[in-house]
Order: sequence, then structure tokens, then C-alpha cells
Amino acid sequence: MRVARTRDPRTGPALLAAAGELFYARGVGAVAVDDIAELSGLTKPTLYRHFRSKEDLVVAYLDDRHEQQDLDLQACIKRAPREHGPRAVIDWLCDWISRPAFNGCGFVRAYAELHDDPRVREKARRRKRVLVATIEEACRAAGAHRPTELAGELALIVEGATTMAFVSGDSAAVTRAARRLAQRAFDAEGLDK
Repeated sequence: MRVARTRDPRTGPALLAAAGELFYARGVGAVAVDDIAELSGLTKPTLYRHFRSKEDLVVAYLDDRHEQQDLDLQACIKRAPREHGPRAVIDWLCDWISRPAFNGCGFVRAYAELHDDPRVREKARRRKRVLVATIEEACRAAGAHRPTELAGELALIVEGATTMAFVSGDSAAVTRAARRLAQRAFDAEGLDK
């Protein structure tokens, strides 16, 4: 008699957490499915029962990372008074790039490695669109005169600081520069006095 296997609801999240940790730390191409199985404490067949391929796991990782980053940024903005929402974006950025496990933008890195995969391209593009939209919403709520333009400037600060902190390894210097540039943008808008 054959017994049907039931899926443990913890298995998918455990695989995704292991994949996310490894992909972000090492890059997608440097991580083997065996590495993910080992870190999760599960087997390769179990992994393939949940994700048809490594590429499907990469897409799930990007979705998960997008959701987490969006929740983190939104929470940071909501904790601040409405008029300080744009500054909260920079606070979020500076906190993130200063963390010991910071390893650049996972979306840019995945896109650079897998630029031929249309799903990865779309996940990276979606993350950047949502980032700009979230920043613009904070700028509008703060009463910026030019919320779209200010959001574009702050998004460039976020992206530039993320890359510079990753490449230079000097998050302290990058944080100071990002705060100075953002303050100039806030001053030009008459915000955050």
C-alpha cells in the first residue's frame, strides 16, 4: 500500500530562506542546489518537489526579497511623522547599507547574472518601480512641491549609495554623503526643517 506524502508547510519557507541567504551572500551563479539543500537541512528531491528548477527558486527569492524590502521601507516611513517621510527613506537606506550582512542590491546582482531571463529582468524592474513609487508617495504626503522630481532624486541617492557602499565597503562615508545629498534635495523643496 502506497502512502501519500503530505507537504510540511515549513519546508518551502525553509528552502526559500536558505536560498535567499546563499544567493544574497554569494550570488546566484555561485550557489548550487546542493548548497541550498544542505543549508536548509533538506534533500535535493524535496527542493525539486517545491521548486521545479533553480531558476524558479531564484524568482521566488526575488519575490520574497521584494516583499521584505517593501515592508521594511514602508514601516520606516510610517514610523516617522508624515512631514519627515522623505527623510525616513534615507534613514532606511543608511541603516540597511550599514548592516554587517549588507551585500549590495540583490536585484541588480541577480539581473547582472541572469539578464537573459525575462522573469528576473521583470522582478528587478518591478522592485525599482515600487521603490520610486513608495518614495514619491512619501514625498507627496510630506507636502513636497515637486514630489515626482524629489522622488527621482532620492531614488538615485538610494541606488548610488547602495552600489558605492557595496563596492567600496565604506558604508560610513557613503552614509554621510547620502545624507548630505538628501539634505540638499530637502532644502531645495523647503522640507524637513
